[in-house]
Amino acid sequence: MAAGLSIEPERIPEFRRALSRTVRDRCEAALAEEPAVRIDGYVPLADLCLEFVEEMERLAPFGPGNPPLTLATRGVSVKAHSGVGRTNEHLKVIVEDEVGGTQPVLWWRGEESALPEGPFDLAYMVRGSDYRGQRDVQVEWVAARPVEKAKAAVRPDVKTIEVVDHRGTRNRQSAVERLRKSQNALVWREGTSHVEGKDRFALDASNTLIIWTTPPGAPELRAVLERVSPKTVHLFGVDPAHDNPRGFLTRLAGLVKGAIRTQAGVVELCALAGATAHREETVRAGLAWLEERGDIVVLEERDSTLRLTPGERVPVAELTTTVTRLRALLEETAAYRAFFARADAEELICSTWGRGAK
Repeated sequence: MAAGLSIEPERIPEFRRALSRTVRDRCEAALAEEPAVRIDGYVPLADLCLEFVEEMERLAPFGPGNPPLTLATRGVSVKAHSGVGRTNEHLKVIVEDEVGGTQPVLWWRGEESALPEGPFDLAYMVRGSDYRGQRDVQVEWVAARPVEKAKAAVRPDVKTIEVVDHRGTRNRQSAVERLRKSQNALVWREGTSHVEGKDRFALDASNTLIIWTTPPGAPELRAVLERVSPKTVHLFGVDPAHDNPRGFLTRLAGLVKGAIRTQAGVVELCALAGATAHREETVRAGLAWLEERGDIVVLEERDSTLRLTPGERVPVAELTTTVTRLRALLEETAAYRAFFARADAEELICSTWGRGAK
């Protein structure tokens, strides 16, 4: 592409000065801007496991034309940090997400920069590490940006909800029975609880909701609140106590054996999730563990309905990756339950559902 112009000879010096000023101003503005970081995907901290890293490494080799992926997690904060290296020129930063999950992150030359204050979005790269012969996940700091607090807006049409906190009640069993009978309340309970009620998949609309069992995560709590749409929530939050691998797998294996014995092996994934008080994703990881160990065989799945049969007790794969994934999911749920137990009741329900408190 070519272009031309005409200019009077005596005005050439003036033109040169103007052109130089324009180029200088443009360059200074460009240098002042923070370089943009391209994010390939947002993932929760709980997903940063060896199985995830191995899937990413299948995209290798990385280099020109195929750069390594840059991932990000929203709303983390600095929990602790320490110096690394001969002169502590690098930092090892422990970041914590909104549900209490943590992850160590290496920040090369981090001593030269100030750590973020308050919540921030973290961009990073993930790779496998074989430090001292032990395979582990290594997360490397790329960039951070502060989370902007949304300005509170008062809307006249915002629905309000009453939240009653019973987590400190001594005899919660008697209290929940009185509420259920006197207020015709709907009880959300899961796991092995003997309180009369329904799991999250069987709930329907009601003015009063009793949350007896601690939910496995914020998405499940939000889905229940949307489905029931209560005006009053009574919060008990009893821990189902199946967040460790042994307890969860023992419970899941018993449910699976019962389905094989009495239901011809046909069982719905949601039924297993409700009966274990866990997310469907965690149940899938548990079933994968049982299948790889040779305890069961998943014959087919249609619309989240599974048909199972007993296995031959011959392991079909190494369990390391499956166990790591299952442990990460259980730890994420355990972290949320711990957060649920100590969070302000009104803030917990209203922020999850997007409602105001009465």
